[in-house]
Amino acid sequence: MSRSLIQFIISFFTGCLVFFTVEGTLKASEIIIDDTLNKKSIEKKVSYFIDRSGTLTIDDISSKDYSPRFIENTRKGRSFGYDTSVFWIRIAVKNPTGHDVPWVLEYGYPLLDNVALYIPVDKRSTRGKFRVIQTGDRFPYSTKPMPYRTFSFPLTEKPGSTVYYLRLQTRGAVPVRLTAWKMERLHASIVREYIFFFVYYGLFLGFFLHVFFLLCHNGFSFLPMVYWWARRDSN
Repeated sequence: MSRSLIQFIISFFTGCLVFFTVEGTLKASEIIIDDTLNKKSIEKKVSYFIDRSGTLTIDDISSKDYSPRFIENTRKGRSFGYDTSVFWIRIAVKNPTGHDVPWVLEYGYPLLDNVALYIPVDKRSTRGKFRVIQTGDRFPYSTKPMPYRTFSFPLTEKPGSTVYYLRLQTRGAVPVRLTAWKMERLHASIVREYIFFFVYYGLFLGFFLHVFFLLCHNGFSFLPMVYWWARRDSN
C-alpha cells in the first residue's frame, strides 16, 4: 500500500471522526423550541469561539474547519470581562413539531457596541447562506428588531434543526445572557416592567413636586422642623 493512500485513508477517517463528533455535540446541545415554550434560559446550551484577530467572517465561522473549535458554555452567568475581541456564539435549535413556531431570542445585556445575528436562509443553508440583523449600542435605535432596552430578535422556527450565530464585539464587558421567549410571554413581561417603572418614577416625581410646593409656599421655614426630626431619630 502506497504512502499517499495511507495518508488519504487516515485523513478521511479523521475528517469523518471530527464531523460526527461535531454533529453529535450539536444534537446534544440543541435547544427545543415548541408550543410549550414560555421562558427558557439557554446560556448553558450554547457554545462560543473567541476571534482574537477580529477578522473572521460568517463564512469562516460556519465552515467545518471552525466547528470543532467552538467551546461549550457550561456555566450560567458567564462573562468574558473587558475584551475587544470578537465573540461568536453558536445557538443550535430544534423544532420537533410539524409546524412553524414563533419565538424571540433575547440577548439581555443592552450595552454592547456591535451585535449581529446570522440567520440561515433555509434549512439547506451552507456557507454564505445567511441573513444578518445588525444592531448595537453604536447603531441607531431603529436598528433594533424590537423597540425594547435589550437586543431581542423575533424569529419563526421551522420544523427541524437550525444553527444561528451571534457575533458580539464591544469596548466593555461581554456577558452571556441569552433567553428564549414565547412572544406573548415577553410582551407581558415588558408591560409589567413598564408599569413598575411608571409607579417608581411617578412616586419619585410626586415627592419632588411635594418638596417643591413646600419651598414655594413656605420658603425654608419648615427646614428647622426637618432638622429637629432628624436629630430626634438619631437619638
